[in-house]
Amino acid sequence: RAVVLTEALAAGWVVYLAVMRMGTDKFMRVLAWSTTVGAAWAVIWFYLLGHPVSLNLQPPIGPDASLAQALRLGSPLFGPSNYYASFLIVSIPATFYLCRKGSIYWWLLIVQVFAFVETLSRGGVLALLLAAAVVLLIRQLHVGRLPHGLALVAALIAAVFLVPQVPGAVNSLLAQRQETTLTGSGLAARVDLWQVAIDLWRTHPFLGIGEGTWDSAVNPEFQGQAHNVLLNI
Repeated sequence: RAVVLTEALAAGWVVYLAVMRMGTDKFMRVLAWSTTVGAAWAVIWFYLLGHPVSLNLQPPIGPDASLAQALRLGSPLFGPSNYYASFLIVSIPATFYLCRKGSIYWWLLIVQVFAFVETLSRGGVLALLLAAAVVLLIRQLHVGRLPHGLALVAALIAAVFLVPQVPGAVNSLLAQRQETTLTGSGLAARVDLWQVAIDLWRTHPFLGIGEGTWDSAVNPEFQGQAHNVLLNI
């Protein structure tokens, strides 16, 4: 965790220095074009070339990662699906911002969004939706107005009806693309693990079961991890 946090801080500092030196618009153009080139190469490498190992600078580690990268779009430059999606999450909003400067950026956006969808990253989708909501709120505050009350009410009503449908839709999608050894589809397997973690939390709400004791506290079929950092903790 310390290494990951250090990497995130270092990456953020590099971006900050680049923006200060190049200016916001120029940095976004560089980001949009470089990400699009990387996305196009990832799609070609994965679908047209059959993701050859010889061209993969970020090979998957372990059988599970190899299976995941065999079924979901990853990048030979930036790593497997979920990790690659995190790069696209940064670039897609920037490219969308540039679309007002020329129609060419719409084509760049389409390439990036296609690559992002093909990663099948559930966490990536949630992060991108959250980022879009935060950017919209900041924009509305910047221009001195918040969304109209009726719009908020309509959005809440739509969310009430749409959100319950999301797990089923994602589950149907992933069932066709990614199999796990637990309960079939990737989403259902994770839900099972999360339920086990929540049950352990209910049984030991204050003291927990002790760090590193997950495997000894659950049935063999659930051993490994909770597949969620917060629930793991």
